[in-house]
Amino acid sequence: RSLRRLSALGKPIFWTLHDVRPLTGGCHFPAGCRQFSDACEDCIQVTDESKPVVQKLHADSLAGFDRSGVLFIAPSRWMKTMAQTSSVTRGARVEHVPYGLDTQRFAPGDTAAARAELGLDSSKKYLLLGANDRLEKRKGVAHALQVLETLADLGGDALRSKWELLRVGRSEEGDEPPRGWKSRDLGLIPADKMPAVYRVSSAMIFTPLEDNLPNMVLEAMGAGVPVIGSKAGGILDMIEHGANGFLVDVPKGEVDAQVLVEAMLSEEKLAAISAKAVEVARTRYPLHVQAGTMASLYAEALQNKATPSASFTETSSGEIPSYLWPWLDKAIISLYERHRVKCLAYEKDIDLNRVLTKVSEEQRDYIGWLEGNKTHLEKEIELRQQHIDALMEGKAAMEKALEEVRLAKEEKLKNKNWWKQVIPFSKKAEKK
Repeated sequence: RSLRRLSALGKPIFWTLHDVRPLTGGCHFPAGCRQFSDACEDCIQVTDESKPVVQKLHADSLAGFDRSGVLFIAPSRWMKTMAQTSSVTRGARVEHVPYGLDTQRFAPGDTAAARAELGLDSSKKYLLLGANDRLEKRKGVAHALQVLETLADLGGDALRSKWELLRVGRSEEGDEPPRGWKSRDLGLIPADKMPAVYRVSSAMIFTPLEDNLPNMVLEAMGAGVPVIGSKAGGILDMIEHGANGFLVDVPKGEVDAQVLVEAMLSEEKLAAISAKAVEVARTRYPLHVQAGTMASLYAEALQNKATPSASFTETSSGEIPSYLWPWLDKAIISLYERHRVKCLAYEKDIDLNRVLTKVSEEQRDYIGWLEGNKTHLEKEIELRQQHIDALMEGKAAMEKALEEVRLAKEEKLKNKNWWKQVIPFSKKAEKK
C-alpha cells in the first residue's frame, strides 16, 4: 500500500537494491535459487508450512506498485541481472551505479601506528579474514578456511613463518582457525577502527557465496590491501585476477594456490597488486563518481517527470481497479474500530472531535488528488464522500462507546476497595 501511494504522487522514485529482498518473496539473498523469476512457489530456505507465506509475499510484491515510475539502482552487475530476472521488477528500468568509497578515509597509511593501536606484532604479515558474522553460511568463511589450509600446506614453513591470520567479526563456539595457521582474533571491530585494521593487513581473503558489492572489498582495495575474493556477485566487478587481486571459485574448489603462495612470498608482487588496487578504487569508486551519476539520473528524471501511477488509472473496462475496493470499504471502519478498542482497553477518554477531524482531513486530502483524475475516478470520489458522511453519522455510536468506558471505570472504582472489608474481618476472626 505504501508503494502504491508513493507511486500515486507522480514523483520519480529511486530504489537502491542493497540486496534482493524487493525482488523476492522474502529472502535477502536467494542461495542460488531463481524461483523469484516466476512465483517463489517452492522456497528452498523455509519449512513447508512457511512456503505459502513466501508465495503470498511475492504475490503482494507483484501487485504492490507501478514499476514504470520507479528507477532501480543496482550497485553491482550481478544485482542488475537479478532485477532484470525477477518477475517483480521485470520490464522496469535498472541502472548500474556502484557504491562510492571515501578514498581519504580508506587509504594506505601509517602501518606502524596502526599496529601499535591494535596491539599487533610489527614483524608479521597479517592475512585478514572478516565478516560481521563469521558463521553465516553465505559469507563463505568455511570455504575461506579450506583455501587457507591449502595455502599452508603448499607454502609450508616459508609461508607460516611470515604470515598470521587476523580475524575480525562476531565469533561463536565452533568458529575455529584453519589448520596450519597462527591466528589473532580481534572480534567485532567498531567502524572507526576498520581503517587501522586494513592498514595492518598485507592481504585479505573474502569468499562469500553471494554478495552485492561488498564494502569490505572496496575498503580493502582503497587501503591498498590485495584481496583474494570469490567469483561471486559484485566481486567480479572489482577484481581482475592477478592484476589488482585474486579470484577463486570456492564452490567448485578451483584455487590457483601456487599463484597465491608465490604472490604472498614476493614483496614485489604484493606491492604491484596493492598499487593497482588503490588505483582502481580511486578511479572507479570514489564518492564523486557515484554522486555525479546519481545527479545525472535525478536531472533526467526531473526533465521527464513521472505522471501519476498507472495503477490508479482507469482500466480498459472503465471500472476502478478491483484491488482498491477492499481498502475503500474498510478504511473508515478500521480507523474507527482501532481507536474505539484502544480506548476501551486503556480506559482513556476518546477525543471525539480530534478523531473525526483527523480522519476527515485524511479523506479530503485524498479527494483533492482524485479531483485531478476526475474523468475516470468520479465514482471513487463519490464513495469517499459517502464515507465521510457515514463517519459523521457514526458520532452517536462513538459517544455511546465513550459512555461505556465511563461506566466501566465507575464500576471498577466501586469494586476497587473490596479487600478492605474482608481483611479486617479476617483479623478479628483470628483474634477470637
